[in-house]
Amino acid sequence: MEFKSDYELDLFLKSLIMLDCTGSQGTVYVDGKREFVYKIFHFYEDGDLDYIDSNLTKDNILKFKDFPNSCYLFASNVISLNGRIIGYIAPYRKGINLYRLNPLTIDLEWLKEVLKMVIKEVIKISKCNVNSYDVMYNIMLGDRVYITDPQDFTLRERNFGELFSHNMMPINLEFMYFLVDGIFEEIVKDNSELKGMLESSGEGFLILDFISLLKSYLEQLLGKKIRNLGDAIVLGSSDIINNRYQRSLVLQQLK
Repeated sequence: MEFKSDYELDLFLKSLIMLDCTGSQGTVYVDGKREFVYKIFHFYEDGDLDYIDSNLTKDNILKFKDFPNSCYLFASNVISLNGRIIGYIAPYRKGINLYRLNPLTIDLEWLKEVLKMVIKEVIKISKCNVNSYDVMYNIMLGDRVYITDPQDFTLRERNFGELFSHNMMPINLEFMYFLVDGIFEEIVKDNSELKGMLESSGEGFLILDFISLLKSYLEQLLGKKIRNLGDAIVLGSSDIINNRYQRSLVLQQLK
């Protein structure tokens, strides 16, 4: 998508809806039909058109454009102003960032099912030598798990096992922190296996193992079955505290 002037670009952006998920790299907009998101890099918004980043080339941004997957929202086109790349376009998916969600309301068995789909996608990208980067706080939950802003992913030839473990690490970590940080962290530390996973680098296990063990452990302590973590809140803290995982001050629920 090419624009010839700031005026033309500004008119286009005014026709879009600005989302409240602006990150460190740019501001995000969505079209009225909610088909695509448009990210405009901060250097353009700051008027710093002399900014140089060797990674901001069309070939680099679109290197995974045709990669078939249902999880990673790779860029589908670039946004240019007079030949200078100032942003990119990616598919829109309805969801909420994990750090904005209330973990107490999530059905744990449903969560395991959507995470199984993620693991299949991680296997797929790992077999193709895709090396993920900056995944934490870019994980979104909707009808499934989506990972946004993957434009800094690279291609790197590595042993499949090592690459799969590397690509799963931030997913394992963020979902563990999302579920227990500042809520069930203290009681989890009373279980050596759960404690080992929580205090690890996020490698050597799958998040499915953590969720299954966490649910089983809480049910054992309660003496009854639970559907979500809210059913076990008597064992934790309903006043969710930001410890290592920085949550939004106002948490939302999936609809």
